[in-house]
Amino acid sequence: MSQSSRSGSLARTVEGMTMQDNESRKDGLSDEEVDAALSAYEDDFRYLVDQADQLDDLDDLKNQVNDANSFTDQLEGILGEKAKAAAIVSPFRDARLLAALCALDGINADCLNSGKGAVAFLRDLNGQAPENSARVLTQSVRGLIVVLVVNRADKMEAHLWINGQQGKACSPPLLFMQADDCVEDYLIGATNREALVHDGYVFIDTSSMTAEQAQEIIQSAMTDGGPIVSGDDGE
Repeated sequence: MSQSSRSGSLARTVEGMTMQDNESRKDGLSDEEVDAALSAYEDDFRYLVDQADQLDDLDDLKNQVNDANSFTDQLEGILGEKAKAAAIVSPFRDARLLAALCALDGINADCLNSGKGAVAFLRDLNGQAPENSARVLTQSVRGLIVVLVVNRADKMEAHLWINGQQGKACSPPLLFMQADDCVEDYLIGATNREALVHDGYVFIDTSSMTAEQAQEIIQSAMTDGGPIVSGDDGE
């Protein structure tokens, strides 16, 4: 029986049960018919209870799936198959410019201003995805030099990237000295996006930026006459 037909049966049964016994008798309602009505009511009630139990089971199943996914992410992080965190450190003064370039290149990241340059915290951490992001970004902007910092299995590595090629290794501690403390804290897992927002940092989500918006930001940066790269004004 479908849920709609059961609901209709339940309504009719309750309506019938509100009639006085003497009126039921006048209509010729026998004891067997009364028993059948009560039985139908019990069946409908059991159906509703079963439906509620199934919803509870579904919630439990969703929780189990979420726990399993979390465990898988942790295991991949321990094995180094998935980076725990990764960031592209750029020379740009304005995080909006870095976010615009990432958006046009399809790089999913949260960008913010930090110390000597804007930083993009990468979201795609599977396999070689962080390296691919650095490759695509430096290929699309010829001559751009960035530093990719990746934490895999609690091992921090940093490399220069230029023209789509990985360059020499950098010292992460020296790199962090040139950036805000939040960059190192994020990469080692001591903080997260929500905590940094609470501390007053403003993130720019590349996935929320349209191609038109990204192009406008890049055009504005190229034509406003101000410094694009940190240190251009003598800092």
